[in-house]
Amino acid sequence: MRVSIRLSLTALLALGMGAATAANDPADARAYARDPGQPIDQAYTDQILKFTTDPSFNSPLTDYLPASTTVPTPDKVLGHIAGAPNYLPYSADVYRYFRALAAASPRVKIFTIGETEEGREMIAVAIADESVLADLDANKARLAKLADPRSIGMNDDTADQLVAQSTPVYYITGTIHSTETGAPTALMELAYRLAVDDSPYIKHIRSHVITLITPLVEVDGRDRMVDLYNWHLAHPGQNYSPLMYWGHYVAHDNNRDAMGMTLNLTRNVADTYIGWHAQVLHDLHESVPFLYDNTVGDGPYNAWIDPILTGEWQQLGWNNVQELTKLGMPGVFTHGDFDTWSPGYLMFIAAMHNGVSRLYETFGNDGADTVKRTLSPKEYARTWYRPNPPLPEVMWSQRDNNNYEQTGLLTALNYFSDNGPLFLKNFYLKGKRSIEKPQEAGPAAYVFPADETRTGSQAQLLHVMQLQHVELSRTTSPVTVTLPKQGDDPKAKATSKTFAAGSYVVRMDQPYSRIADALLDRQYWSPKDPGLENLKQFVREGGLLVTAEDTAKFAIDSGMAPGVFVTPMHNLKVVGSVLQGTFVDRKSPIASGYASDDLALYSSVGQSFTVSNQVTGDDGLPNAKDFQRPTGRGGPHDTDMPEGRASIAPPSLPDPKPWQPTPLNAEQLRNNPLAIPADQQPKVIVRYADADKLLIAGLLDGGDEMAERAAVVDAHYGKGNVLLFAGNPIWRGETIGSYGLVFNAITHFNQLDGQTAKP
Repeated sequence: MRVSIRLSLTALLALGMGAATAANDPADARAYARDPGQPIDQAYTDQILKFTTDPSFNSPLTDYLPASTTVPTPDKVLGHIAGAPNYLPYSADVYRYFRALAAASPRVKIFTIGETEEGREMIAVAIADESVLADLDANKARLAKLADPRSIGMNDDTADQLVAQSTPVYYITGTIHSTETGAPTALMELAYRLAVDDSPYIKHIRSHVITLITPLVEVDGRDRMVDLYNWHLAHPGQNYSPLMYWGHYVAHDNNRDAMGMTLNLTRNVADTYIGWHAQVLHDLHESVPFLYDNTVGDGPYNAWIDPILTGEWQQLGWNNVQELTKLGMPGVFTHGDFDTWSPGYLMFIAAMHNGVSRLYETFGNDGADTVKRTLSPKEYARTWYRPNPPLPEVMWSQRDNNNYEQTGLLTALNYFSDNGPLFLKNFYLKGKRSIEKPQEAGPAAYVFPADETRTGSQAQLLHVMQLQHVELSRTTSPVTVTLPKQGDDPKAKATSKTFAAGSYVVRMDQPYSRIADALLDRQYWSPKDPGLENLKQFVREGGLLVTAEDTAKFAIDSGMAPGVFVTPMHNLKVVGSVLQGTFVDRKSPIASGYASDDLALYSSVGQSFTVSNQVTGDDGLPNAKDFQRPTGRGGPHDTDMPEGRASIAPPSLPDPKPWQPTPLNAEQLRNNPLAIPADQQPKVIVRYADADKLLIAGLLDGGDEMAERAAVVDAHYGKGNVLLFAGNPIWRGETIGSYGLVFNAITHFNQLDGQTAKP
């Protein structure tokens, strides 16, 4: 039960605003320049330039590699540079390289942080100056005091002394999602640069930050993905199935485990982040072009985070975008439409443990192929938060991906190294404010009664708290507390409750009170209706389900008509009217026996369908009708022209008819698990007529909403078919003209996909 004390938030918010002010640029800010006395590895550098598909996809930070006579490059150990085409290293190869790097450089140390469910090792690699690494244990002890301000009596002066003596930790994690393949090679090369490069820019990072790297979070899935990619290389031109499982019976949802801590990878990363008392957890992902810094995110923000954190998100995110933009790299942005509400993501381990959560989404090809990519208008539109958007079409390589990831991380590390004392002080303040939570904001505690009948569930929840490093207490005698009134009822009164001895208490006056407060709320999941499964099985095994009006909607909502959707209605009004239909597919057996293309259809409410070649529909797919150019230069029909580079005309957009699906281009089809195979796509048999010919008899107002939309659709579900009528084809003996559609379907139920209709 939740026992809370709610006081004013004024002091809390005021402190947050003050602590989150932007850092000043340091007086000794360094423009990037190589060390003129350090040679470069020319052969490696030549390959970087060769595999980068456009000069703007590189930066002065990554367009060369410094040479070393003692420290090996990825090419020396693995036979490939980072981001080389047609090559993905297995986890054993990645670890072999990092161990070779650590063996050759005193600036690199490797730590085993646990094992996966299948027994594979997980590692963390620490990189810093030799003197910093020699001081690791003492530095950890200082950071531990900042992490728990109770250990220093909540004394700000003592905290300032510790801040001045300590080196902050920036923790980078890669490839929790196994199909997002670029991070391991990017992080191998990043580690080499941090260990070897003697440019002032890199030396400052190395002397002011401990960079901690876990190159592979989902180790089991990485090896599966490399197997799958190698099969793809051995079978050129053939489609290959998506990776079904990444880890041990888990796929994409492995990045939703930061609340429940059910996976080894989550617990290992959490223990490492919290054990090192790191200030940042920066998780690397791949999806959108070209680099989306999710640090800033979008609302709603999680309600339990410290307001100081929101300021840190803004500082780090916008600075990162600015620096990469100054380096001339297009398509770098933050803000976007990814909300930061859920604490389930791996990066949010930091946000809920007084650190800074960060995440990159970079552009990737689900492997190391070099592929022409066609972006949607939404992706290349210029917006206020994306003033230098991605190019509309691009030849993209894994090396391009690695350039962006490394450049982003190096600029972030540089900013962090310049402002380390600020982030360390914020780290301390967030812990202190968490301890002050009962007095400043509430609640005071959560109590788990000793007389709880569901002892197993209670024990499991308490174990989750322990995995989150939350402190648990237990009462030694009965305790009576006053509970404030609940809700807005003016008649409600405060009550008292007595908890028996042995009750567990999660006090909020502890450093990690925020994660406990965020998780200890109730959630209800609706039970799944098991009665639907028998019907689904019947169709999947080759049956035919004929539906009309509301039962058609039921079939769609139940997932038995992939690619079919009910058209939204706003101003449309139909009351038992006869409407004009037109055959679209005369070859279907369903159309057998009809001599004319026209057919009268009965509609009670005006329902119609839209179809798509994706199970999720066409929403978001660009098309010529809906496209509106973004704000920018020129007139409404001109192409916007970004500054600093030549304008490139985008490809033409498709212009489907209302009853047709939006065609998917090669980019949208490429290994798209949402795309419906061609032989499983829904077929429109009959559509409604054009608006001016739609009404035959009855009432029709706002007919544009259903004109030319699909009226009869043959959907595929497993081996069977679901025939969807927007209206009722057999209604009170008055729709004889459409009876034939139903009878034809029943007669040819097992031949709907192969037989040609007879006239």
